[in-house]
Amino acid sequence: MYGSDELGLLTWRFMLDDAGYGVSSDILSHSVSMAQYLVGDITEVIGMKNTTIKERPLPTGNAGHYSRGKASDPKGKVENEDFASMLCQFANGATGTFEVSRTVVGPESQNAFEIYGTKGSLMWNLEKMNELQYYKLEDSLNTGYTTIYGGDRFPFHGAFVPGQANSIGFEDLVTIEDYAFMQSLASDTEFAPSFKEAVDVVSVQQALINSWSSRKWEQVVDLKQK
Repeated sequence: MYGSDELGLLTWRFMLDDAGYGVSSDILSHSVSMAQYLVGDITEVIGMKNTTIKERPLPTGNAGHYSRGKASDPKGKVENEDFASMLCQFANGATGTFEVSRTVVGPESQNAFEIYGTKGSLMWNLEKMNELQYYKLEDSLNTGYTTIYGGDRFPFHGAFVPGQANSIGFEDLVTIEDYAFMQSLASDTEFAPSFKEAVDVVSVQQALINSWSSRKWEQVVDLKQK
């Protein structure tokens, strides 16, 4: 992950006044948004946090976020969390487990989900974004996942590359999102996800932050009602 190098510079992302919270904002927020889209509203949470790499070399000159310092460089304190975990309860009765880190060694750009139900399961990982693992519980002979590859049978995929199992990239997804947003403006129709869904994510994050102090399960309070 982008913060796994202990000599990565102490840029704004690691500072509370500049970035706010750490991985609970810049990584976990995306996972919560995806979970609420796929499973439903989150109603109750409890979690923990930690700062694994506590100091980093101070930046100088025009150094960027991915720049690297030296072990002998003066260092400053990392002010926000680089690890966070969360247990949650969904409104429909499902339970969830979240874990995020920007300092873990091994994964490079992993953002994954696993969904387990009584009739099947799904797995997906951003590092293999054109591959969805699908399992349907039919009988005792079905013992493994089926890989569903991306392809031009799915919306917009063929605008970038034709055929099946020909991959598109992350930037292509951003282009699709931008196109859908501009289409909503041109047609004067409501675009989703909207500000409402963004506040729903922040409502979950605030409950998680509360649990860091209380060390107890916290109800998710809809911040749109405040």
